[in-house]
Amino acid sequence: MINIRNPSKDNTIRMKKHYEQIKRHKNIKHCLHPDKDNCKGKIIRAHSIQNKRVLETISENGKVYMPISNTGNPFELIGEYGRKVATTFTGFCDYHDKMFQPIEINNFSSDNEEQILLYIYRAFIIDYHQKLELKKQFEQNQMFNEIMELLSTGNALALQDLENDKDYFDRAILDKKYNILNFIVWKFNQPIKFAATGFLSPEEDLD
Repeated sequence: MINIRNPSKDNTIRMKKHYEQIKRHKNIKHCLHPDKDNCKGKIIRAHSIQNKRVLETISENGKVYMPISNTGNPFELIGEYGRKVATTFTGFCDYHDKMFQPIEINNFSSDNEEQILLYIYRAFIIDYHQKLELKKQFEQNQMFNEIMELLSTGNALALQDLENDKDYFDRAILDKKYNILNFIVWKFNQPIKFAATGFLSPEEDLD
């Protein structure tokens, strides 16, 4: 048994090695675009937050901080990343990642339904991709216990819900039907020095 409040040096090293092993084996590299028959090029490390338009603005010396450890210590809450690596995931081929060009190269407009859908879709798809990786991680984890089993079940149920959402997004993307969402845009009168992306199921409505 490992004392997580006061772990020994050996236990800490063992946990780090196990954590790194899980990270290496959980990576999923395939294109999640609905038109998979027309994939071209390699699976790339796609940014979930724009590198040029956002990360470049908030970075210092090419670095940003993220609430994810990059040292192999699962208990560290913050990690420093180069902006070319930060917020990337392996969920699209080189060809289909170009679907995000309307938000990569153009200024944002709250009246542009295509841009709105692409922003929301990208926030959704990285969460979907992460849960696919978690599924693989749980399937390969040799340290299964009651808590891990509950987490695995919760992740499986979340994926089941997200599959329905992905079908909805996929139809909209293939049909180029961008007005399928209700949305709210908050505007600020000064620059914001952080960026975030995420997908969640609200427990309350916006009122």
